[in-house]
Amino acid sequence: MNYKAIMAVAVLLAVSALFIVPSDGSDAVSPVIEVKDGLGNEFTFDGPVEHVMTIGKGITATVIDIGQIDKIVVCDSYSKTDSDPLFDPLRTLIDEGVIASEKELNF
Repeated sequence: MNYKAIMAVAVLLAVSALFIVPSDGSDAVSPVIEVKDGLGNEFTFDGPVEHVMTIGKGITATVIDIGQIDKIVVCDSYSKTDSDPLFDPLRTLIDEGVIASEKELNF
């Protein structure tokens, strides 16, 4: 066996390990969320949004499914009239005035 070659590789690995600098994240900037809509308009957010407007039963159902119904401020009128039990909490919040439906806002 060529012990000199093995020692040279071991020393090379040890020396290269000295140049690895761990990142501590202290200089990290707040997370940026970039979104492009279907028309190509770009929006940048510095964090998660606090309020959403859902137009369409599918989008409203998705927001409810991921546990973010408390972020809905306006929803479509079709979600309110859908008989699916998924929308029961939504109807309650609309009746309490917490969430407005688009029909109430005259969209």
